[in-house]
Amino acid sequence: MTEVATAEEALKRAYMILKGVEGDLEGFRIQLVQVGNDVEQSSLGGSILKGLTSRLAIRREKQDFHRNLDLAAREIETAEKVDVDAVLKTEGGSVNGQALKSLVDRFRGDVEFISGKVREAVTHYHKSIDKYEFGDTYFMLGMAHEFLKQPGKALQAFDKCSKLEPNDELGVEALKNVERLKSRMFLGGWFVGSWKIVLVLAGLTVMALLFMTKEPAAGITNVILWGGILALYWWRKWRA
Repeated sequence: MTEVATAEEALKRAYMILKGVEGDLEGFRIQLVQVGNDVEQSSLGGSILKGLTSRLAIRREKQDFHRNLDLAAREIETAEKVDVDAVLKTEGGSVNGQALKSLVDRFRGDVEFISGKVREAVTHYHKSIDKYEFGDTYFMLGMAHEFLKQPGKALQAFDKCSKLEPNDELGVEALKNVERLKSRMFLGGWFVGSWKIVLVLAGLTVMALLFMTKEPAAGITNVILWGGILALYWWRKWRA
């Protein structure tokens, strides 16, 4: 067997492992949703026991995913040691080792995102993008940034996805998300807090202003207090 053939075989094994991981991720997501429903419907003692059992099961599941992804990474490394320029032809086109390494990081990000570790997911998505730019990775990065209430970064990620995949269904969905986020901009940014809290704090500030006519000292104190809290809350919840 030639070195090229050996490298292609290693890439093929890595690709098959990654396809398996991709298919299993949907089942993992469904499993986590079901776990949440089971815990909610259980009694207090039962929910604690189920919660502990479920966390152990989820941890094992995550370990299995990362173990498979480690295996795929080793196969890619094997291929590149033999022939760094090796290419694998698939039903979706040709991929090289760099693209497959990008998918390894992308799926690591998906595992963390699905299990609620969103910041860790963002880290993996960026590692993936540094290796190879897939539109799907940018889409998931946008989803993660939205979850973290970072609309500006989410918009950039969705915009990149729509440009990489302009004629793909995912690219069209990303474009819709770009327009949705742009429509929510206010004074060049986004407010990601609760408008109800803003209204309550604003109401208390107005009441304090009205109270100043009767008790100036107390009124000024309350204006500073509630107005300051309102300003601080707005500042903490504003995203440029």
